[in-house]
Amino acid sequence: MAPSSTPPDSNPPPSTSLHPMVTRLKTGIRKPKALKTPSSSLLLFHT
Repeated sequence: MAPSSTPPDSNPPPSTSLHPMVTRLKTGIRKPKALKTPSSSLLLFHT
């Protein structure tokens, strides 16, 4: 019953967690500018 115990293939919750990651990767490959924008923000915060 617990999403942590069940595999990601069986439960949607874990799949949703990976979804944003995949979308981010796709966005970076498809839209390099989109990936550069967050990177700049991270750099500013890091400074």
